Amino acid sequence: MLLWLLEKIRVAFTYSKDETLLTKAHVGLKFTSLALFFIAVSLANSLNDVFILATYLALLVLMSQRLKLFYESTLAVAIPIGLLGFFTWIFSPYGLFTYETFNYVLTLILRMYVLATSFLIVFSTTNPTQLADFLEKHGVPFTLTQSLILTWRLIPLVLKDIIESIMSVRLRRFSITKALIPVTAVAIERANRVSETLYIKGLGFRTKRTHTSKPGSVFYGVILVLAATLLLIIVLIS
Repeated sequence: MLLWLLEKIRVAFTYSKDETLLTKAHVGLKFTSLALFFIAVSLANSLNDVFILATYLALLVLMSQRLKLFYESTLAVAIPIGLLGFFTWIFSPYGLFTYETFNYVLTLILRMYVLATSFLIVFSTTNPTQLADFLEKHGVPFTLTQSLILTWRLIPLVLKDIIESIMSVRLRRFSITKALIPVTAVAIERANRVSETLYIKGLGFRTKRTHTSKPGSVFYGVILVLAATLLLIIVLIS
């Protein structure tokens, strides 16, 4: 179960280079729409609001043109959200088998599912380098943007190392805690290579850099922003 969950999370966080409408969308507008959607989900307090907000997730799936990505993202968040809903139900102040409890738990689960799945789809269809270049052009220090790229790229790699290490120690019938040794060794070796790469790129020096990536299509980005804005207005009115 642990390996299955880690693998689904790794797949959901891995950037896909497929040319889809969502990957072509303007990276700044894409995350602006995601921020507006986050506010809308935070303000939603009924099942009707959540079902309306689910149209944003449907739009992301349609623009990503990858049903498998939606499937993998759903599997990645299913267990954590399921556990959250279970403990919320157990400790509900309204009782275990009341309408208020079931309505609250179901609303919470759907809110978290819609939000988490939307975040995973956006992250897995966004090029970290493209986002970093966009932020640098708007005054963000490239020491921070490079850290963003590294964190984004390393999450799937570290998860892959953990999965392979756990499988290795299981085949040899060792304790799973021993998997931390090879994972730590690989992480240290990778850190040395990353530091050399950053040094070559001039990280830490005040030099101008040439940006090779474009922020993306404004048209598709505006569609996402308008959709998120409309949903936010609907939630505020309701």
